[in-house]
Amino acid sequence: MKTTVTTGWWRRNAGWLAGALVLGALALWLPYRQARQEALTLHPDIPVRAAPGQWASFGGARWRLLAAEVVEPGDRRLRGWLRQDAVVLLLRYEVVRAPGADVTLFETCRGAVTDAAGRRWEAGPNALPRLAGPRLPTGCGSGLDANGNRVTIAPGQPLLFQHAFVLPRGQEVHGLHARIELSPRAGVSGRYLDVPL
Repeated sequence: MKTTVTTGWWRRNAGWLAGALVLGALALWLPYRQARQEALTLHPDIPVRAAPGQWASFGGARWRLLAAEVVEPGDRRLRGWLRQDAVVLLLRYEVVRAPGADVTLFETCRGAVTDAAGRRWEAGPNALPRLAGPRLPTGCGSGLDANGNRVTIAPGQPLLFQHAFVLPRGQEVHGLHARIELSPRAGVSGRYLDVPL
């Protein structure tokens, strides 16, 4: 008498099951990876740390924060209306572009200030009054100088620029972090320049 051994369903379909498992994992992982890359474009979370006044390499240039100054309501430099419960924070930077770095990437720079609680203030908000005094560009790549002439960042030449923020009055500046963010096309995907104040 002959006995036949039948292969179980799991063994007969092992190849299909392994393939389905791999495809299922890819179907979950690939959209997550794409969403993560898009999130890092809008909200970079890897800091490139720099001390105030010290040079740091970031995005094909050297950067340093020169000064941080608080302008209170009633200051003669304010040429517009500012709420009594607000102050203006001025951050002055110097940037030196490396030869070969694409100048258009510096036009994408954004400035921000954050605190330990996760609050974020963008540079140049609508509530910012006009400021008197020496004029500096507000962009990292170009802008108008004190004489009203257009200046553009040149390789090896320093460019001074300024970011202004409107903060709540009483906000402690010590403990804030200044941020410079560039387009991820600059090879800085997910990274930003972080300077504690």
